[in-house]
Amino acid sequence: MSKYSSKIAESRAPSPISNRFNVRAYIHKIAALAFLDPNSALNDFESLC
Repeated sequence: MSKYSSKIAESRAPSPISNRFNVRAYIHKIAALAFLDPNSALNDFESLC
């Protein structure tokens, strides 16, 4: 039980590695969108900055 709850706490804790991964995934998503719809991808990127 304590193992399980500590895992949940770890997953909810904001760690630099997961944040970096999320930003990376977001950038990849925008890059993929850029091929399909350049204008919306550009708007996404501008709203992020």
